[in-house]
Amino acid sequence: MIDTELFKKSLLQGPIPSLVEEDNYVTRRFDKFYIHDYENIIQNPTEDLENLLHAYPIDWKVFESEQPKNISGRCNFMWLTDDGRAVATNSDNVSHFTILNWSIYNMINTYNQRVDSMYWNPLELKKSNIHLPVILNKSTQTQKKTLDGYMKKLMINTSTVRLSGPYRGKAFGGSQYGHANKLLETPDFTIESFTNLTKQQIEFIKIVIKKYNLTRSEIFINDFSKGQNIKEDIFK
Repeated sequence: MIDTELFKKSLLQGPIPSLVEEDNYVTRRFDKFYIHDYENIIQNPTEDLENLLHAYPIDWKVFESEQPKNISGRCNFMWLTDDGRAVATNSDNVSHFTILNWSIYNMINTYNQRVDSMYWNPLELKKSNIHLPVILNKSTQTQKKTLDGYMKKLMINTSTVRLSGPYRGKAFGGSQYGHANKLLETPDFTIESFTNLTKQQIEFIKIVIKKYNLTRSEIFINDFSKGQNIKEDIFK
């Protein structure tokens, strides 16, 4: 069983760079788990290392229900913790599983958690395409060693909710659900959960709906919970 509090801390921490010193320059690399097709490398003089570290993460932002004024801009919310804090990115190149893989890596690398106590080894999954969208459904098997199985198991055990939108560069849906298929010109907010929403999660989602003036036709709810009351909680 994963330590939920430590997982949240690792999730909100964001990606950590690999720093390589070459010819009096420090090279900052995002290529351990990031989806970018190119290596996102920024070179800085060695003396700027402190500023370099302070700039992290570039597109990995955290928003909280307790600070609604900070929720603005064309955000693409990705994950929502049980205490009402959400990870958002402005990049279309970062998948939901990429973020989870970084979180597990942070637990191992930063907080010295044993690899065998995690649901998967993030370094081994580098061989898989962790950047493809993962389709979830109620019948997803958690005992199988698949990306959707890992994701469902973690969501259940940590009460984490998967979000998408309201703004991203591509729309998702239709027979190719989870696959980018057209430009997104209107808000599109998707909420997916295997557990009932906590009070803080409901509050955060309501803030997002109000902030972006979302209509019901722009909100999509995949309620995989036993209670099946997510829609009622959000719209009541």
